[in-house]
Amino acid sequence: AMVIVESYALAIVLCVITFRSVRMGLLSLIPNVWPILLTVGAMGWFGIWLEPATAMVAAVAIGIAVDDSVHFLSAYLEARDEGRDRVEAATRAFALYELGQDYMRAGLLDRAERLFEELVQNKLHRRQALERLLEIYQQEKDWDKCLKVATLLQEHTGRPMQNEIAHYHCELAEESLREGDESAAK
Repeated sequence: AMVIVESYALAIVLCVITFRSVRMGLLSLIPNVWPILLTVGAMGWFGIWLEPATAMVAAVAIGIAVDDSVHFLSAYLEARDEGRDRVEAATRAFALYELGQDYMRAGLLDRAERLFEELVQNKLHRRQALERLLEIYQQEKDWDKCLKVATLLQEHTGRPMQNEIAHYHCELAEESLREGDESAAK
């Protein structure tokens, strides 16, 4: 039982820090508390004891639920700040991002690419969408697109991407050399 309490305590602290608001941090946990309470209540009702293994599963479930809640609320706050219909924009953005990740896991990179490009264009889940696009283009060895996305990611996040950008230039130069175009390799 202490594992569950500690997991929620840590989740509350992290959500408060993430959203820079005690109110939003606590609100983000409401959808997470309910399923765990129902599960633990059902376990008690059916006489299933809370053992280390079941407590561990509950702690992992809390982590997964909190992660989804943070993504959803981040999209909500971003949409609200930009003046869009809050719930609709946040829900759609969250659904598109999750669907894009599912497409990636299934190997449907073209479909994932389209969804992540839409999110970037609409400025929803932009950082995450750019990161996923970069993964896709690296897998496809589309170095021109890698350069474009790495530059956008650097501008959007302020995270230095010079090493990655240099790497993509090297990949393009190697492609040019393989094709016999030495002038393009420079």
